[in-house]
Amino acid sequence: MKITTLTYISLAYLKQKVKQYLENYNDNSIAKPYQCKHCKKPCSYWNCNYFAKGIISLDVIKEVSYQIRRYLDDYNNNRISKPIRCKHCKSTCSLVWHCNYFRKNVVTLAGIYSHFPIKCVRCKSCGKIFNVLPEFLIKYYRFSKDVIKYALNKLKKITYEKVAGIIGYIFGIDIAINTLKYWVMHLRL
Repeated sequence: MKITTLTYISLAYLKQKVKQYLENYNDNSIAKPYQCKHCKKPCSYWNCNYFAKGIISLDVIKEVSYQIRRYLDDYNNNRISKPIRCKHCKSTCSLVWHCNYFRKNVVTLAGIYSHFPIKCVRCKSCGKIFNVLPEFLIKYYRFSKDVIKYALNKLKKITYEKVAGIIGYIFGIDIAINTLKYWVMHLRL
């Protein structure tokens, strides 16, 4: 079964968005309502040199894309390995493949994937069923670790609103400010 993506951000598209972003902060026609505390010039936060420096590198996007392609290839060829122990009763050698399910949307910096496949295993000892997530996903989250790490790193320097705006503008991923606050309070990646 071939897995398709709802939206995939190619490297060419990302370069175009970054170029647009950089052109916007160089464009004098954009309104500059206040003096920026970062670059000490009149600008809006979309145009600030301070924020242009923080654009994510293409190497990170390539790495995320590679991880996703590798996982989907392993899934399609039944090469995903089972965990060694049960998460619940800690018994070994008692796990069997049980079922598959599809996450509705998985949001990464490389794109938004719909119907992302996840395998489940069942423990013969205790009868519990649990999923086998790839290393880039977190249980119960539609955002992958790369998006969360990027946002948490940006939050060390700038405000919630600006991080949500930058991620929304460059990657087309809408993140609520309350989601960012929750990540800061509960996640340590």
